[in-house]
Amino acid sequence: MGLKQAARETLIDRPMVFFLNTLRRLPLTRYVMNLAYEQHFARAPGSRRLFRGVYRTFEEATRDAPRTKPVHYDDSGYQYGEHHRVVQPSDYPVIFWLSRVFEQCASLVDFGGNVGMAFYSFQKYFPYPADLRWMVYDLPEVVESGLRIHQTEGSPAALSFTATLSDCRDFDIFLASGSLQYVPEALPELLEKIGGKPKHLLLNRLPVCDGDSYVTLQSTGTAFSPYQIVNRAQLVDQISGLGYDLEDSWGNPDMTLFIPGDPAHCLAAFGGMYFKLRC
Repeated sequence: MGLKQAARETLIDRPMVFFLNTLRRLPLTRYVMNLAYEQHFARAPGSRRLFRGVYRTFEEATRDAPRTKPVHYDDSGYQYGEHHRVVQPSDYPVIFWLSRVFEQCASLVDFGGNVGMAFYSFQKYFPYPADLRWMVYDLPEVVESGLRIHQTEGSPAALSFTATLSDCRDFDIFLASGSLQYVPEALPELLEKIGGKPKHLLLNRLPVCDGDSYVTLQSTGTAFSPYQIVNRAQLVDQISGLGYDLEDSWGNPDMTLFIPGDPAHCLAAFGGMYFKLRC
C-alpha cells in the first residue's frame, strides 16, 4: 500500500471513528448496549468469565442475580480431560515458592484446589517430598470428579480430597489459587474456622484493588456466583495482624476482570502473595 493511499484511508477512517465513538457515548446507545449485555449475561451457556454489577456484599449480589440460573459456585459441569495438567503463566510464582517451602515442610492444604490441578501440573517442575501430604478441599461434587481422576492416575498416595473444612487443620502450607474470591469470609475468619495457623500462606490469582473492596457477579456458565475483590493494603494488614510477614508479592497479568459499563472497577491484572508465619 502506498503512502498516499494509506493517508487517504486514514483521513476517511477518522470521521467514521469519531462518529462511532460519539454514538457509543449517547445515552440511548449505552442503554441498548447494556440491555444486550444483560440478556447475554443472563443466558450465556458456556462462558466462565462474564461479570456484571458492583455490590457491597455477597447477599446484595445474590439478590440482584438473574433468575435464569441458580446462584452458587458450580464447577461440576466442567469437562477436565487433560486440563488438570495445564500450567498457566500465573502459576509460576507459586511453583517458585512452593519448590523452596517444600524443603522445610511437606504438608499442604489446597483450598479450592479443584480436582488437584496444582498437584498434577506442578510435579514436573521439581521433586515433591517423599512424605508429602497434599489435601485438596473443594465442593462435594468437585471432590467426586477429583477422586475419579485420582483413580485413573493410579491413586497417588500423597494426594487426598475433602469437602469438610475441619479436615484442613494441621497443615504447614495453605495454598489458595483462584478460590478466595468465592467465599464471603475474610481470610482471618476462614483460618479461624479451619483452626490453627499454617506456617506458610500462598495466595494466587487473587483479584485485589487499591480502592474500596467490592463484590461483583460472575456467570460460570451453569450458575451465577458472587465474586469478591479485596483492597490490597487491607488484606496485607489483616494477615500481618495474625502474625505473618509478607515475603513476596507479584502480578498475574494473564488474569483480568472486565465489568462492562464500569471501567473504574475493572482489573488489568490479578495478584499473588506469599506470607510466612513469624517465629
